[in-house]
Order: sequence, then structure tokens, then C-alpha cells
Amino acid sequence: MDNSKVAKIEYNESDPLGPRIKKDSTLISAKYRSTLFEEIMLNTALTRLTRSPETGTFYADIYPGDLRFFKGDNSKSIYNKLKSIGDTMTGHTMIREYVGEDGKQAFDIFPIVQRAKYENGCFHVVFSEGIKDLIDQNKLESNYTQLYLGTITSFKHRESLRLYEILKKECFKLKWQNPVEYRLGLAELCCMIGLANVDLDDTRKKIASYKGNAIDWEEVYRTCKEVSYRNEKNGLPRFNDIKRKVLDRAQEEMAAISDITFEYETIKKDKRVSEIVFWIRSNSSPSQSHLERIKNIQQPDTQLTINEVTFPKLYEFEGHNYLSRKDLDKMLEVSGYNEELVIAAINDIDAYSQKNEVKNYVGAIIDCIKQGGYNKPIPVIDGFANKAENIQTFLDQMNEDRDRIALNVWEKCKLKEGFDNFLRAVDMDVTEIEIIYTEAEKRVQLYYDWRAGRL
Repeated sequence: MDNSKVAKIEYNESDPLGPRIKKDSTLISAKYRSTLFEEIMLNTALTRLTRSPETGTFYADIYPGDLRFFKGDNSKSIYNKLKSIGDTMTGHTMIREYVGEDGKQAFDIFPIVQRAKYENGCFHVVFSEGIKDLIDQNKLESNYTQLYLGTITSFKHRESLRLYEILKKECFKLKWQNPVEYRLGLAELCCMIGLANVDLDDTRKKIASYKGNAIDWEEVYRTCKEVSYRNEKNGLPRFNDIKRKVLDRAQEEMAAISDITFEYETIKKDKRVSEIVFWIRSNSSPSQSHLERIKNIQQPDTQLTINEVTFPKLYEFEGHNYLSRKDLDKMLEVSGYNEELVIAAINDIDAYSQKNEVKNYVGAIIDCIKQGGYNKPIPVIDGFANKAENIQTFLDQMNEDRDRIALNVWEKCKLKEGFDNFLRAVDMDVTEIEIIYTEAEKRVQLYYDWRAGRL
């Protein structure tokens, strides 16, 4: 086999759940924190690993065509996430536990990604030495977990996706055990699905302090400065919140879109939930809507650029009056990636060219985009254009003040009591909200919609 793979795709046209990805089980068991989008990007990248002949390091080139499952998502959201994800991915740490050659407990702490950048419609990821070592030592044929690609790209919540991977890792036992029993400490589960930020320096030092001994994940969780659902009395996870926001939600999602279902019961220690027992079963009846969606999965060889995926209406103009992809790319760039403006400019120039000669069609469209459209009227008040210009300047100043006020309100919202509950409700962190909602006014509206119970 190709030893450059820690994950690979297998196709079986007779399987209604679509293509499967083989993923190294060690990666699934690792502890790290990521967003849902980063998790899907990581899974996609692992299927496209290439070894550099010069350095021996592994890299992956990802195109938005590889993220074809996001076509139903907001296009601007995808574009903004792709632009920003490089910075966040390089900050994540992976903690891998294993048994050393001496038979004792061992662990390895390393960054996942060494470098990541988005350029020219391609997201380029260079993996760290830790991933390289893992790949070189890995025997994927005997230590892998099969995951359905259509399933792992359909989850709406990061915790549900990670729990699916973790439970699937145990499903090889279904051949002789049904249901499969799997036990996991509550604090360790929280660290595995990203409810504790193991990227923090203090947390890494805490884990490293165990030096070959079994890691006490309750103590790691208790001392971690960034965790979700902490019980302030004992510093450990609040099970009622995890039940409602993670376990029950994951149960519902898996039943609808995956090949497994699960039930669970709890084990208590000192009157608190300390461990969860999962009972995993095969799911023979995922939802019909999910099965229909799987039929539309394209082969991974289909490479599309970021613009073709995020602005599909515009790229229907390819070939229109001999417009090329490069022409459309340039127009998007000039417009600030405003698809509607570019389409309107093309239509304007088409209408203009019916009565007038246009010598440089592409250049005319670009000029039209810069001017906001040739058909845009010049405002006049009382017969004087300068009066209208002065009023427009005043209105522009008012809009600037409005933006500034909204930004100040947003900063105050972040300081309000219960803001963490808002972040959990929208399942995003502050950075993701500010990337997706570029206008401060829309962030404020989102917050107050939550306060009013409209979300």
C-alpha cells in the first residue's frame, strides 16, 4: 500500500451510504481542539496527503471542490472560513497516547499543522514532523477505522462528529458483539471532543508532567483555563449540560445520517457522573433525505476553484461572449467578491453594447464594476449635483458612525454575563462569529435574537 496515507477513500457504488474513508485509529483517539469546519478540512486533507521528495514532509492541496458537501452552506461563510482557517489550524496541538516499547504508558504532544495558507483558489497544508513520524510508523491496513465521507461532512456540530469517530473506532467488534460496549471517562471524553482547550501552554505542561504515568484527565480538565460546561464547585464537567448539548444531540444526528446509533448509561463516583458506558449498534435506516444527498457526492478527482464553488451563478457566464474563468476571477477580485455586482455589470455592458460599440468587453465590465454600473444615475438636488454630493457625504458619515456605534455595542455584548451561553447556543466562538458576520451590526442582531429567544 501507499504508506503516505493516514486516511484514504474507498468507493463502492452498491453502498447507499457512499464512499468511505479509512482513517488511522490513533488520530481518532487523540485529544485536540478544532472547529467543525477545521475537522472536516483535516479529514479531507488526510485523504490527499503527498510526500515532498525534497524534505520528506507531507502536504495536502485542498480545493473547494473537495468540500462539495458545503454547497448548501452560505457561500460567503465558506470563503471567509477558508481565508481565516490557516491561522487557527497552525495553533492546534494533538496529544497521542500509546504503549511504549518498555510496555509503559507513553504519550506524544505535537502540533498538527506546520504551515497552512490559502492562495489562488487552493488551500495548502503542510503537516508537522509529528504527523510525519506517525505516518512513517503507521500500518494503516491493520489499524484503521472506516468512516463514511458523506456522514462526516453532514454533521452540524463538532462534538457529534468527534463522538461519531470515537464510537466508530470500536465498531469492528460488531462482528461478534452486538451491541458493542465502550467505556470512557467523562473528563477524557471532554478533552477528546474539544470541550477543553489542550492547546494552552499550561495544559500541555500539566499533561507532560505525568511522564509516562497514566494521565489523570479529570485533573487536566479541572486545571484547564478554557473548558465548556465546568461545574464551578468541583471544577469537573457538568454532566446535565453535556447530556443535553452533546450526547442527546449526537444521538439524534447519528440516527439521521450515520451507519451507527448508540445508547448510554452513566457511572457515578462520589455522587457525580465520572464515566459513560456507550452501547453501539448498527443503524440500518438513516433518513431518506440523507441518502438522497449521498447520491450527489462527486468523485474527489473533480477539482473546482474557490470561486466556482462559492459563486456558482457567476461561473455560468463562462463562455458568454468568450468570457474565460480568468476573466471572471479578475472581476470578482475587483468587486470585492460581490457576485451580484459582477453579474449586474455584465448585464449592463450587454445592454450597452446593443446600441454602442464596446472595443474591450472585459475592460468595460471591470470599469462598470468600479463605477457601480453605467446605468447608475447622477444624483441632483434643486438642479445642482454638488448639493446632492454634500448630502451624500453627510449620509456616508452617518453610516460610518453607525458602524462605529455597532462595533462598540458588540464589544459591550462580549462583556455581558451569559455571553458564553450565547456562544454555546450558536455553536461558534467569537472569532468565527466575527469572520462570518463581517458587519458588527449583524453580530449585535444575532446576539439580541438569542436574548429574545428567536434563535
